[in-house]
Amino acid sequence: MKNINVNPKKPPKVTVVSPMYGGSYEMSFYAARGFSEAGFEARVYDSSVFLEGLKKRENDRAAKEAYALEVMRLAYDGVLKTQPDIVFCMAQAPINSDGLTALKKSGITTAFWFVEDFRTLTYWKNIFAVCDYFFVIQRGPFIEKINREKGNGFYLPAAAQVPPGKSSAGAIYRSKVSFAGAPYRNRVAVLSSLSELDISIYGEGWDTAAGPGLKKNVRIGGRRVTAEELRAIYSGSTVNINLYSSAFYDGIDPHRDFINPRAFEIPASGGFQLSDARDNMAEFYEPEREIELFSTTGELKDKIKYYTENPEKAAVIAKEGFIRTARDHTYRVRMARAMEIITQGARERDPV
Repeated sequence: MKNINVNPKKPPKVTVVSPMYGGSYEMSFYAARGFSEAGFEARVYDSSVFLEGLKKRENDRAAKEAYALEVMRLAYDGVLKTQPDIVFCMAQAPINSDGLTALKKSGITTAFWFVEDFRTLTYWKNIFAVCDYFFVIQRGPFIEKINREKGNGFYLPAAAQVPPGKSSAGAIYRSKVSFAGAPYRNRVAVLSSLSELDISIYGEGWDTAAGPGLKKNVRIGGRRVTAEELRAIYSGSTVNINLYSSAFYDGIDPHRDFINPRAFEIPASGGFQLSDARDNMAEFYEPEREIELFSTTGELKDKIKYYTENPEKAAVIAKEGFIRTARDHTYRVRMARAMEIITQGARERDPV
């Protein structure tokens, strides 16, 4: 693990590597802005330039795999040309272990921000050991495993961009109750049990994943929702459900060891958030004042009913959540912390 010496007259140059698409794509630009606001020179290497090529090979597995390897080579070359001191890869950035190793051999400090659930997406196993700094949003066993296996794991929670930027204002994004996200197994099961509440559902894949009783709740054709549309949904809904995903259970996710990006993005957009309970949520938001929580499907149903009947109370919590987010949970705050770790070599031993 290499530490960067900071010269206040010439701060280190950071290149943030984005994925081609997905939730962490928009986060790449927010992270770069956060680094800049914290006093460092930052730019984004935008990997979305490869997306059209990927789509053209979508139905040819061999061609798609060959193209993915080509993208990793091109991305490595492109990142190297930016002459960074630090490469900060976002989740699913097209830089593999070989690329990370080569960057390190070139004298560049490498970091990766894995803003994912390590149980659901496991590609971290192939890259964590070759990163100088591997930032994760889960404490406990995950960090312990990384460090036990000679990685350098550090806890860096997700964040939000405040103000979040413009949002669409169409009626399709306004509802009493909304959920936005992918149709994981438990989400399909839980939301199906609430279908009579007329929840507006947004996200790619719901048009095929939703059963007969839930299809009527799916909005905008079950396609991927843009970041701008998400902001409109969060700000235009009386109640925003934040239901953590699981591919292994039919109910509320029993693993409560991380806070997802949505937890910060909803209040940053001025929305009221009703989230399943997380072990360390109180570190970030005060329950019943800045956020509302549920632990069972029955409790979720009851609180949806309560806050849709009392929207003024939801609005008060939304306002407090926004204030807390703007103060404590911005990308400037997170990137300043990341750079503190990178420049000073701070190591956290987080509790299980």
